[in-house]
Amino acid sequence: MAVRKRRDVLRLCATVLLLDMAFCKGFVEDLDESFKDNRKDDIWLVDFYAPWCGHCKKLEPIWNEVGLEMKSMGSPVKVGKMDATSYSGIASEFGVRGYPTIKLLKGDLAYNYRGPRTKDDIIEFAHRVSGALIRPLPSAQMFEHVRKRHRVFFVYVGGESPLKEKYIDAASELIVYTYFFSASEEVVPEYVTLKEMPAVLVFKDGTYFVYDEYEDGDLSSWINRERFQNYLTVDGFLLYELGDTGKLVAIAVIDEKNTSVEHIRLKSIIQEVARDHRDEFHRDFQFGHMDGNDYINTLLMDHTAVPLVVLQKPILERKIISVQRPAWVLVQFSVCELQWSLVAHGGVMACVWDMGGADSLERELKIPTVVVLNTSNQQYFLLDRQVQSAEDLVQFIRSILDGTVEAQGGDSILQRLKRIVFDAKATVVSIFKSSPIMGCFLFGLPLGVISVMCYGIYAADTDGGYIEERYEVSKSETESLDLVDESGGQQEPGGGDGRGPAVQEPKDASEKKRD
Repeated sequence: MAVRKRRDVLRLCATVLLLDMAFCKGFVEDLDESFKDNRKDDIWLVDFYAPWCGHCKKLEPIWNEVGLEMKSMGSPVKVGKMDATSYSGIASEFGVRGYPTIKLLKGDLAYNYRGPRTKDDIIEFAHRVSGALIRPLPSAQMFEHVRKRHRVFFVYVGGESPLKEKYIDAASELIVYTYFFSASEEVVPEYVTLKEMPAVLVFKDGTYFVYDEYEDGDLSSWINRERFQNYLTVDGFLLYELGDTGKLVAIAVIDEKNTSVEHIRLKSIIQEVARDHRDEFHRDFQFGHMDGNDYINTLLMDHTAVPLVVLQKPILERKIISVQRPAWVLVQFSVCELQWSLVAHGGVMACVWDMGGADSLERELKIPTVVVLNTSNQQYFLLDRQVQSAEDLVQFIRSILDGTVEAQGGDSILQRLKRIVFDAKATVVSIFKSSPIMGCFLFGLPLGVISVMCYGIYAADTDGGYIEERYEVSKSETESLDLVDESGGQQEPGGGDGRGPAVQEPKDASEKKRD
């Protein structure tokens, strides 16, 4: 009886789940070739996908929820999806180069979505882009409502001017990232001080900043730099987005699960610097923290190598090699203001030059620590000691600005080659760690085929050389026999040497030798 009830409950749950999925899918339209001619009458939010794409399959249930939410809210935006492999011509016209690609199509304009693939973020993107490019704020109450709702937004204050035209151009390009408003001087809060009109302001972090053409340069570039909050929880996707701002990113690399004093203290220090030195650093630096060092290690790949002077007899030879744990540090000393360590590893004694920053003998960046990244050119800066206070971090940042701290890494040709090798190695290792059998199949099968081909080529060359050599030897024997026959025929019987006539070999024997 209990088993039967359990089965009935499971069947009911499965039925409800299937009905829910079918209900959600009903608000997402499957698009075909007719979409190209009919789309301009409406605003469309479209997911271009491929049936075999794993990321597309993960997005499908989220996309169904987006369609349901947009329909229930009465949004004018229609939600659809298109198989980009079946309708590749239409997908290529919209600039689809990867899967999944989310675009909002509004008349002749197509806006790419580049944010996190969550329901709330996608819906916010659709509302922001589908509405007016620049939204007016008619009253102080409306201004306060916008300030509470949005963490970062831009406001143009004033009438018609060349600055407003630049503001409209910047908004048409960057509307996919943030909100743009316009207001009169009476609507702006009283605590806002404007030295001249018209003006463009950004409101974030509980304060505001005014655009200065002489100090901030191009308006569009300034908006692109200021569209983030001053302090962020950083991940790999956000680091990629920060690369377009041109700012340096100061990150506290910590373990959020670790509740030790060191991790908590370092996070509070970088938050303090971001808050108290906002006016000094906000134009050049972005602050935040990152959970774990896995992503950072892929960026700082060349930090794992250490220059060495290997001690050999009878001379000292400089080499560049890598030291891996375990390595025993015997003596530490200082020469020419550089820290050196005498280590023994694998039967080799070596002098190690510490490059500074985190423990150079480690294969990974030691946490907690602070690293400053230049995501536009893959350079980074490491402090040569632990950060003990906010003043230590401030001095480090100032030394980066005045150029006294040397940058490491970069995007030179050598660094790019090293990154390719590093990425290839990391990919192979990850494949073997996740699925050893699949790794052996992917790499073992091609290697086996190549080995068989090489062996076949080598064996064919060896046999050919043997046949050719045997032919050359037979030819030389034949020529020597012909010379012997000719010399024997020219000798006269009873010559002056007292020897008898040469005895000629039978004809059959000579033919056998030729054969």
